[in-house]
Order: sequence, then C-alpha cells, then structure tokens
Amino acid sequence: MMIKSTRLNVLVPLIGIISLAGMPSLSADIYKSVDKNGVVTFSDTPPKEKSASNERIELPVHTNRMPSIEVPERPVSENSEVPVTLSILTITAPLDNATIPMGPGIFDVLADVQPPLKEAEFVELYLDSTPVGPPQKKPNWTLTYVTRGAHKLEVRRVSSSGQVLDSSAPITVFVLRPSAR
Repeated sequence: MMIKSTRLNVLVPLIGIISLAGMPSLSADIYKSVDKNGVVTFSDTPPKEKSASNERIELPVHTNRMPSIEVPERPVSENSEVPVTLSILTITAPLDNATIPMGPGIFDVLADVQPPLKEAEFVELYLDSTPVGPPQKKPNWTLTYVTRGAHKLEVRRVSSSGQVLDSSAPITVFVLRPSAR
C-alpha cells in the first residue's frame, strides 16, 4: 500500500511538469517609457521614439497575460432621458410583525423618505387600507386607540393633486389590548 502512495506522489507532479514544458510560450513583450515630463507609460508595443528612458520589461512566468475584453461604447441618443433616482420609502418603526403591548393602542409610526419630499409632495399613512388623516410633510404619526388584532400599515408619497408617486412595503403590527368584560 505504501508503494502505490509513493508512486502517486511522484507521478502527479511529474505529469504536471511535463504538461507545462510541452505548452507553447505565452510571453508578450512589455515596454516601459518615460517622457520628458516624467510620465511613465507601460505598453505592449515598442515606443516610436528611441530613448535611453525606454526599456523592455521581463515579466515573471506566472503573470496573467489574458488579453483585455473590448467593451463597446453605449450610444447616446438625443432623446435619452435623465437617469431616475431611486426613492426609498420605508416604515422604520414599528418593525414588521411587531407587537404593540397592552394599553390603549397608542403607538408612533415613523418612515424614512429618500430623497426628501419636494415642495408639492406629501406623505400619507394608511391603516388597513384607510388613510389616517390628511397628507402631511412630516413622515411621523401617532396613532391612538387602535383596536386589538393584526393591522396593515403602509406609507405613500403623494403629489399635491393626490396622485400616488411611491409607496412603502406594507408591514403588519399586532395590537394587544385588554378586552372589555
């Protein structure tokens, strides 16, 4: 058993060395030149002007010599639109699936609105698909006397005309309140 293991330890590296020796050389010449301003340039073509500051660089054998990939330029049309900035509209408090503790069902809802609201934009809070108050500029609300059970919250960015511009992902909160007996 020991003899087979020793043979494999010798054969595998030997096969690798023989395979590499039989491969054609992948070398490419690299040239370094320094111009009159001291700018150093590396290229795979010899410099046009012969100078004492030009030299051929010898690269180590293990250097990656893959050619670069040509990336076509994207044509710019006259009708191209200005890139749209991504907006963020997220309910930051309470967290999704949060439980509001025992009490009168009072809790705050906070939202993150990015980019900030423009002059003609407002935010609205929806509790179970029903707006909570009129549209407003501040992304925070205090809810009172929310009945016990599961409730869906959603915030919407709206224009002054009432058009919905963006909406948050809905979250669910669970309100625990003592039942009347």
